[in-house]
Amino acid sequence: VIVIATIGIVIGAATGTWLGIWITNLFGAFFHFPFLVFTKSPDLYVVAAALSLIAAAIGALRALREVVRLAPAVAMQPPAPPRFRRLVPANVALDKFVSQPTMMMLRNTMRHPVRSSFTMLGMALATAILVVSLFTRDTMEGLIDVTFFLADRQDGTVSFVEKRPQDVVMQIARLPGVLAAEPSREVPVRIRSGTIERRIVIGGRPLNADLNRIIDADLR
Repeated sequence: VIVIATIGIVIGAATGTWLGIWITNLFGAFFHFPFLVFTKSPDLYVVAAALSLIAAAIGALRALREVVRLAPAVAMQPPAPPRFRRLVPANVALDKFVSQPTMMMLRNTMRHPVRSSFTMLGMALATAILVVSLFTRDTMEGLIDVTFFLADRQDGTVSFVEKRPQDVVMQIARLPGVLAAEPSREVPVRIRSGTIERRIVIGGRPLNADLNRIIDADLR
């Protein structure tokens, strides 16, 4: 058991390290970080290996204890058949609606309710992990679409420390390669309500802005 657990620990550690490096490189390339280093913590590997060995040892000791508690004559006998009981009343012909393999599956499920419950829980959690991973990808695609194709559609932003007159927009629009230009203004303000105070920025846009638009929750 220890050998099997050790093999699993080695395979899991190698696979986890490879996945960690791959995901780190993926994030670095997607967000254009200057550098993003995957750090391997020895404590994490030691704790994971210890928990795996403890779980394997507990399982082996439990099985060994059950075997030792039996008398030799009883241990050599084949296992007794499970206790049979009807799933539905005798007057209900369930076999007319389901096949024989389905009936066998239902019987095994009802005879081991705890094991069946944990199996269903594991399948539900595995499905949830898949849904969350796909949701993350769809969320990033939606965020990119809303940010760069609906709200902030400009290719570049020219900022000034002090406010400038309206004709500056026309001057920028005449620069080579500029297809459209729109003005905007952002002013830092301090808001206060009782003893609570916050510093925020108030932004102003033209009424029919097309490059830097303000959209609501309905993307309008």
